[in-house]
Amino acid sequence: MPFALGVYTPASGAENAFPGQVIASATWNAIFTDIAANGLTVVGTSGANTIKGNNTGSTATVADLTVQQVQGMLNGGLIIAKLSGVNFNSANTDNPITISLPSGITRYTVVTFYISGASASLSTATCAIYTAASAGGVTVAGSTVITVTATAENTNNNTQSVTPSTASTESFNVGTLFFRVLNAEGSAATGNVTLYIRPIS
Repeated sequence: MPFALGVYTPASGAENAFPGQVIASATWNAIFTDIAANGLTVVGTSGANTIKGNNTGSTATVADLTVQQVQGMLNGGLIIAKLSGVNFNSANTDNPITISLPSGITRYTVVTFYISGASASLSTATCAIYTAASAGGVTVAGSTVITVTATAENTNNNTQSVTPSTASTESFNVGTLFFRVLNAEGSAATGNVTLYIRPIS
């Protein structure tokens, strides 16, 4: 995903001033005009709010990159999809996860998912991921025993990483996956679920 970067050429006199020098008004005007035309006009007076680039392989045309595209670059090609406050005390409950892929990409693999941020121990609950609601479609990650027992930050067992058995052998093209709580915890308990998926084609 290349970036089309402009080349900034400082105005004459902008880089060779010395302490105590009086800068001529013409030089200052040239510097200010250069900043206004090539800096603030491009970035915006309130600062940059987007990252420019494209996913076409061309440097001739740029546009705002999507959050998913930026995440893909920052995570070595992975895209993050997150659910917050999943109720782990509700048996056989579906939690839909929307999968947003970069333009032109239609398939992906599920590399791993994390369970974290629990409000209580989740060691009684079990979960799975499917391509359709009510445990329908294809199984992305089979029934999993949850090992998260700690709720405090910086504490062992406050997070669990699960790698699906077909992470490197099966791709998917559905726009929604369903994280399903199978066995309930038995008492009030919530947590976050974060999927890491890899766009492939």
